[in-house]
Amino acid sequence: MDLISIDIDREFVTLGKWDGRLAAVMRRPVCPPAQGWIDWVRRLGAADRLEAVFRCTHPDLIDSCSREVVANIAGNAGCRWLRFLSNAPISDAGLAAARYLANRTRWTKVISIELCGRLVRMGGQDRRGRIHRFVERQLSSNENPESPAIIEIAREQLCPSLPNEIAERSKARAEESNIGLICLGDDAPRWGLIVAGKLGIANLMIPPNADAWSALGMMIAPIEQCFTRELGGISLGAIELRTAFAVLMDEAFERVTREGYDLDDAESRRMVAFSADGDAQAVQIEFECLLDAKRRQHEWNEALQTRFVDASDSGGMRFKGLKSLQVSVTIFPPTPNWPIDVASPLIRDSE
Repeated sequence: MDLISIDIDREFVTLGKWDGRLAAVMRRPVCPPAQGWIDWVRRLGAADRLEAVFRCTHPDLIDSCSREVVANIAGNAGCRWLRFLSNAPISDAGLAAARYLANRTRWTKVISIELCGRLVRMGGQDRRGRIHRFVERQLSSNENPESPAIIEIAREQLCPSLPNEIAERSKARAEESNIGLICLGDDAPRWGLIVAGKLGIANLMIPPNADAWSALGMMIAPIEQCFTRELGGISLGAIELRTAFAVLMDEAFERVTREGYDLDDAESRRMVAFSADGDAQAVQIEFECLLDAKRRQHEWNEALQTRFVDASDSGGMRFKGLKSLQVSVTIFPPTPNWPIDVASPLIRDSE
């Protein structure tokens, strides 16, 4: 079955097709869901042999690109399956492509910079895909990825451990810490070398046809789904919390199996949010950490413990000010074995 990807960002709709290699990548000016999408998808492949992967990060189009709307369009175009990605950083196509490429190296930390039109995305993650930072920036008319302002953001947000001055000492330090830079997107071979030099990173990878690699990233990007239960500031004991989470977990894993994935392909994370009167922002902590006294003391100072933990109840420890519970499930598609030159050139179609 052929696989197509539809990625909508602030500037473009990028479509890719996979039929054993990346056979086509096409970029169009951004537009809302319309009949034109169906025509584009049909041009990419046989109508009865397609699986679609979809993601939208355009702030004005997210609401109109619901799963139901996209599923209807994909079905009318002949797609038999739909993989619907959220706009969370874990599902970013550039980060997924960089993670795949980094697995060919011995780097322990990878910094990726991707340019798509005037939009630059920068991310920092480790080999296991744990994302430490993700920054998205719309470039002004006189900016480019090697501009001082962008370099400063990359240095401060993604690699704060690197020294500010550019010298041989900083390059040696980057090599010793196994930090690597992967550059993707438009004109990456030109600006990638400049950026690596300004950041003092000696380990650099720019794959062939770097401007098309995000289409490949779409096809291997993890799918994240979140399930939330609002609690409204109530107090619950540990057993009651476990019961409430069990209901959310059942809902989450039922959705995973309905999407056609095995539970072995998924990882889950349980978060508890607390808030009290007057709090501008909720305090979050992992459920497992909350129940473990030593880990909780490491995460929370004494003031937070006093506000949200009641150990005086005769029936056992209770937690106060519970705002909400959240289960996030991340589904990891199978990882292919692509050659480094698997990507085809990007077709910039302005029709």
